[in-house]
Amino acid sequence: MRTKYSPRSNGEAAALDAQPAADARKGAHPAADAREVAIEAAPGVVLGGDLSPPSQARPRGVVLFAHASRLTRRDQRNRVVVAALNRAGLATLLLDVFTAHEKVGYPPTDDVELLSQRIVAATHWLRDQPEVRSLALGYLASSGGSDAALLSAAKLPEHIGAVVAWGGGGELAQAPLHEIVAPVLLIVDGHAEDLERACEMRRRLRCPTDLAIVPGATHAFEHFGPVQRAARLTADWFTRHLCEAAPVAQPRQRALA
Repeated sequence: MRTKYSPRSNGEAAALDAQPAADARKGAHPAADAREVAIEAAPGVVLGGDLSPPSQARPRGVVLFAHASRLTRRDQRNRVVVAALNRAGLATLLLDVFTAHEKVGYPPTDDVELLSQRIVAATHWLRDQPEVRSLALGYLASSGGSDAALLSAAKLPEHIGAVVAWGGGGELAQAPLHEIVAPVLLIVDGHAEDLERACEMRRRLRCPTDLAIVPGATHAFEHFGPVQRAARLTADWFTRHLCEAAPVAQPRQRALA
């Protein structure tokens, strides 16, 4: 199935923009109820993250949101998405897959295998956290991070309950996508190249999949409306499928204070 979400009128867009804009104006600091964490993904490789509880008393799952960019993980779009997931009853780990040194010293790597190893390490760490260890787990990422998240889901087919990828797919020619078991939602903004890549990924996936076209959601955007609509689709996907998935305990991974 393919779903298309068209741009709204100016009035509708303004209304949709209001809540996420307020969320984003809180600044480049973690939300008040978030716990800032440091995860040792490999010797000498420390990744930063924000672990946020859901807004509801009974969580529906936990989402590892892999951020693969030189920009701060607390940028406006990510804050909008995290807030939407938390309001939907989902805990979140917003994870930098690049170290602080990699962000400022030289261009971050585009090695999908390396980034996937870091996501897998963070998954092990997340499974050791008391507040979320009993929850079903999903992966969310955008652009290059989507490729790494999908590869990680292929490596841990019995451990991931759902995946949402915003864009990506350009570095997965040799990836064993057929090994992914979790339902996958692909969100693209309608550019021909992105749409063609997403359709090719769907042909290779053997798990339940859906494709949503949300103009303006995965590239630069002037309004928060497209991102909010994509965030709502993302939250719906996770709440639907993580409730059906059974969590699996993972090995212990050390966190640094």
